Amino acid sequence: MGKSEKIRYDAVLQRIPETTETILDIGCARHSEEKRESANLHEYLITNTQCHIQGIDVLEEEVEKMRDEGYDVQVGDAETFESETEFDVIVAGEVIEHLKNIGKFIRTAESNLAVGGKLILTTPNPDGFAYFRKALFNQPNNPTHTCWVDPQNLEQLISITETGLQLNEWIYLPPVGGISMVLWKTGFSRAASPGYVAELSLDSTGG
Repeated sequence: MGKSEKIRYDAVLQRIPETTETILDIGCARHSEEKRESANLHEYLITNTQCHIQGIDVLEEEVEKMRDEGYDVQVGDAETFESETEFDVIVAGEVIEHLKNIGKFIRTAESNLAVGGKLILTTPNPDGFAYFRKALFNQPNNPTHTCWVDPQNLEQLISITETGLQLNEWIYLPPVGGISMVLWKTGFSRAASPGYVAELSLDSTGG
């Protein structure tokens, strides 16, 4: 596990209430052979909480491998999944930038959350220097990304979906070195951060 992954995983973990009993991890599979060799967010949550953790992912072969290893995971689409469980927390780490319809995902997540539950997201920061540098040198980004979502975009998306979800907070995650760290230390967090974490909650009316 790299430093940036641990920062991101810890940011998610810090937002999970101690009273949480059930967590759904969306995008739970290890999406490359390289990542199969190190802990991912799903394993990190299992190791560092006392919750019952389920997972869904669209990658059937990876889900099957995880099931063979004893994980409680199913094949499922982030935009359309249905569960008999209403989860205390739903986590979607580095997921929304891969979706076709983020609004549909937000509505689906709401329908599978318990009242008072939380939706915790992480996603790349499109304003970060790491991505500006790639653009400057005409380097490609992840080819499976469908969009960029900055915090203001996310807030607007939540608003227009007209659900009971409310955005509690979002924070930029710190970089681990290089020019981005220099920018971070001089107060330019928006330009320095490689990504951010956002916490949403389902209000008592349930939308």
